[in-house]
Amino acid sequence: MSVVGPDFDAIVVGAGLVGSAAALALANRGWRVAIIEQRPQGADVEREDVRALVLSLSSERLLSELGLWSQLSRALWPIERVRIYDRGGISTLALDAADIDRETLAWSCKADVLLNVCTQAVTANDRIKCCWATRFCGFRSTGDVVNVTVRAGDGEQTLTAGLLIAADGTESTVRRSEEHTSELQSP
Repeated sequence: MSVVGPDFDAIVVGAGLVGSAAALALANRGWRVAIIEQRPQGADVEREDVRALVLSLSSERLLSELGLWSQLSRALWPIERVRIYDRGGISTLALDAADIDRETLAWSCKADVLLNVCTQAVTANDRIKCCWATRFCGFRSTGDVVNVTVRAGDGEQTLTAGLLIAADGTESTVRRSEEHTSELQSP
């Protein structure tokens, strides 16, 4: 008798910035990853999100490791100095890149630009299966495997993995589902 392993090494619910970065990092280490995203493919391209995100030095390192930093370079604005004022208008803190022997403290980038670069990268990665327009319904853990139920169109299916990552935002369906599962399993 042969034992069939899980469908994926990891399932990531949410294809935003955090979910995409997590999926890419795992895939770059050889993991088979599924991303479950309720938005249809390309939905992030159709809407403009002009919020400015500040990318720190650690963000630069992570995005470089993921192979994304060079794709963003033309869309980044360097932040060389930061002044923080109290309500009275007196400068209470001043940060300068030169003080740490750097050209910049951080970079500013439009949110939609970063998300589009991440989306293109996960879509192009052979180790990542993107399940667009797919809704997370729930999960159940059995031993070392997580059974994740999803709905796409009119049909439900169960995907299996060794790891489930909740990257579906502050109103996380995954975390709410986990709370209900924990309540059912409590003695």
